[in-house]
Amino acid sequence: TLFRESAERIAEAPALSRAILEEAFARHQDAMDRIDRISEIRADFTALLRDGIEQGDVRTDVPLPLLVEITTGAFTEVQFSWMSNPTYPLRTNLILAARFLAEALAPRISD
Repeated sequence: TLFRESAERIAEAPALSRAILEEAFARHQDAMDRIDRISEIRADFTALLRDGIEQGDVRTDVPLPLLVEITTGAFTEVQFSWMSNPTYPLRTNLILAARFLAEALAPRISD
């Protein structure tokens, strides 16, 4: 849902969204600013995944910090790809990434 909602909001105003994302992750930005922005995204995913673990919807055989890194990486990389390529299928790829992550994060069924 988070990935889909992000894609839909970006699609409403792609030029503005691209400018905001570029500013948020621009190369000219101070390294600490970039770290702070990624830290905010990680904090959001940490809370989301922790809730999922508590509800039994997220696997527990992989440490939470690694699950957060994987999820954050997928989310930000799809957006970076879109920022560098105007024809990149952002909405489609965010939805596909979300589906992939949902399967990868789901609890494993014991044999």
